[in-house]
Amino acid sequence: MFRNAFAVIAVAAITCISCKKKTEVIDEYATTDTTGVLKQVADFPVGVGVRADVMATNSAYANLVTTHFNRVTFENELKHATVVSNEGAFDYTKADAAVALAQNAGLRMFGHALVDWQSSNSTYLRSLTASAGSLANVIPNPGFELGSGNNFTNWVTQVDPTATATWQVENASAYEGSRALKVNVVTPGQYQYSVQAYSDLFSLTPGASYTLTFYAKSGVNGDRFKAIIQNTKYEEKTFFLTPSWQQYIYTFTATEANTTIRFHFPAAGTFYFDNLSLLKPLSGENNLDPVKIDNAMKQFITTTINRYKNRIHAWDVVNEPLAPGGAIRSAAAGEAGTNFYFADVLGKSYIAKAFQYANTADPNATLFLNEGLLETDGAKVDSLVRLVNELKSQGVPIHGIGVQMHITTKVDRGGIENTLSKLASTGLKIHISEMDVRTNPWNYFGYKQSNEDMIAQRDLYRFVVGAYYRLVPAAQRYGITFWDPSDKYSWIIINQNKEDAPTLFDVNMQKKPAYYGVIVGLRRKD
Repeated sequence: MFRNAFAVIAVAAITCISCKKKTEVIDEYATTDTTGVLKQVADFPVGVGVRADVMATNSAYANLVTTHFNRVTFENELKHATVVSNEGAFDYTKADAAVALAQNAGLRMFGHALVDWQSSNSTYLRSLTASAGSLANVIPNPGFELGSGNNFTNWVTQVDPTATATWQVENASAYEGSRALKVNVVTPGQYQYSVQAYSDLFSLTPGASYTLTFYAKSGVNGDRFKAIIQNTKYEEKTFFLTPSWQQYIYTFTATEANTTIRFHFPAAGTFYFDNLSLLKPLSGENNLDPVKIDNAMKQFITTTINRYKNRIHAWDVVNEPLAPGGAIRSAAAGEAGTNFYFADVLGKSYIAKAFQYANTADPNATLFLNEGLLETDGAKVDSLVRLVNELKSQGVPIHGIGVQMHITTKVDRGGIENTLSKLASTGLKIHISEMDVRTNPWNYFGYKQSNEDMIAQRDLYRFVVGAYYRLVPAAQRYGITFWDPSDKYSWIIINQNKEDAPTLFDVNMQKKPAYYGVIVGLRRKD
C-alpha cells in the first residue's frame, strides 16, 4: 500500500517537473517585438550591398533598400576594374551614377574597394613593365623611410631577454632622406642573434650572383656586426665600422627563391644603417616596374577618394590581403589565375602604403581592411590580428576591420565568436561587411529552400547579431551590412551560378524568417 502511494507521489512529482520544464521554454519570436524595419530598430548603421543598375531600374528593389537600410555598399561600381580601362584611362560614369542614386535616396555610402586582388584591371597593371635591362631594388623599405616613431615598415627589430639594447629612428644624421635605423647595444646577450633586425622576405633567383650594398657607421672605430642572408639556409659576413658613413659591399650567390636580410649584433656598440640596395634584373614575366605599379595604385586611390570626398566618408582600402592560412596573398602563396597580386611586385608594404595614400587624400575618412573566410580559418584570424597590430604599431592610419561573414548554416558558431572576439581585441572599429547565409552549401541541383532551412538560417542570423553585441564593444560597432537585399539578385546565384537563398528577402522581395532573426537580435542585444 505504501509502496503504491509512493509510486503515485513519484509519478505526480515527475509530471509536475515535466510541466514546469514545458512552461519554462520561451519562444523569443513570440515574446519579442518583431515589428518595424531594421534601420529603425538598430542602434548602429544597417547597410546592404547593392547592384546600382538594378536599383536604378527596379522600383521594388529600390524601395526595399530605402525602406529597410540606411547605408549602401556598391558591389562593383567603385572598383579599379570598373573604372580603369586596359589603357589606364579613368571612366567614372558608372560610379558617378551609383553615387548620385544613393545620394538622391538619402542613403549613406560605404566605399568598396580601392585595392583588390580580384577586381583590379590586371591587363593595364601588367602593362606597366620596366624597360629592357632595368634593375629593381628588391629589399623592402631599403632606406627605412616608411614607418613612424621607432618602428620601421617591413622590418622587425628584436631584443631577447638576455640582452639590453634599444632600436631607434635616426633623424638628425641620416645618410639620405629623413630616417635611418639606429641600434644601441649595451649587453649583446646570450646569442649572436639576441639583438637583431630583419626584413620581410623578398624574391631572388637561385644560383644567381647578387651584390648587397648599404651605408653604415658606428659610435667608435671598429664596432662590429654581422650581415646575414637567411631563410631556411644561412650565410653571413662580419663588418667592422667607422664613425663616418661609408658604403659596404656583400657579394653572395642566392640559394633560395625567397630570403631576408638580417643584422646580428654579437658585440656592444652603437650602429647606424641607411640606403640598402640589392638589385635584381627585371626581365621576362618578372619585369613589372614596382615604381609604376606603386604610382598606379596611388593614383587610383587618390583620384577616387578625392572625387567622392564629401559624399563617401569610409572605405575598404585593402580587400582580402590574406590567403587561406594567413599568408600574404600572392601568386607564390598558391593563388592562381588572372588576378593581380600587388605583394608580388611591391611586397607586403603595399598594404601600409595604400592606407597612407588614402589618409593623405582624405584625413577625415574612416579606413578599413576587409577580409573574408575568417570564421572557418583560425590561423587566418590570428594572422590578420598580427597584421593589424603591426600596422598600428607603425603608425599606419587604419581605423577598422571588415569581416565579410559569408557563411552557411553549417558553420561552427565557435569560429564566429573567435573571429569577433579576436578582431575586437585590436581596438579598431568592426564592420560585419558582407553578410549572407547559404542554406544549400552542398549545391544540390533543383534546390528549393525548405521551412527547416529557413528556420536554421533565421537562427544563425540571430546568433551573429547577438554575438556582435556580446563580443564587440559599443564604441567599436561600425554596423552590419547584408550582401544583396534579395535572393533574386544575390551574387551567389548570379555570379557563382549556385542554387541557394542566402539573403533576408525572397525572390519576390518579401521578408523571410531570416529578417525576423535579425530584428530579434537587434532588439534583444544579446
